[in-house]
Amino acid sequence: MTRTAFFSKIINMKFVLATHNQYKKLEFEDLAKTLGVLILDNPVQDEPLETGKTFVENALIKARHTSGFVDTWVMAEDSGLCVPTLGGKPGIYSARFAGSNAQSKDNIIKLQELLQTNDLGEKVYAYYYAIIVLLQHPNDPQPIIEEGIMQGYVTTISQQKFDGFGYDPIFIPSGEKQQLSQLPKEYKQKHSHRKLAFQRVVDKFKMLKN
Repeated sequence: MTRTAFFSKIINMKFVLATHNQYKKLEFEDLAKTLGVLILDNPVQDEPLETGKTFVENALIKARHTSGFVDTWVMAEDSGLCVPTLGGKPGIYSARFAGSNAQSKDNIIKLQELLQTNDLGEKVYAYYYAIIVLLQHPNDPQPIIEEGIMQGYVTTISQQKFDGFGYDPIFIPSGEKQQLSQLPKEYKQKHSHRKLAFQRVVDKFKMLKN
């Protein structure tokens, strides 16, 4: 069966999300509701080692790992915060910037200390980057791959509160005065790097389906 023929038989978009990160899972479930997608739980308990050198390599590693255990489309995402003046750090190491068992607070503190040491001012240009891949099976030769970017700044002012996911407590989207963690939930659903990438994946999926 050709890819086009396979798509023509699909009534609903159902993707297994290759993650056990509850924050990401909840965020994607919220986004999926606005895009007409049903997110299915990942039945695979173990996590593959993210040995890639790029976001897309790591996303493919995760997607292919889960896809080997299920019979439906698998979606995986890799994302991070990039600060160009630091050579793109923390980048693909965003979730473990302060160590393999680091919490968001630890990563934020390390990043701010690095920025303060370099005396880069109170706000430094940065952007959130996300890559999403969608594949039909582990050896799918044509995975759907799309990216999303949310530009803004990170504040170097030390924080008292660390509410929010990832670097949201110190990330200020372009055109806004508040950190992402302080903005309404609807703002992130509409403008986040994950939303942009997810929207593009769904659009590409629909295009191939038709």
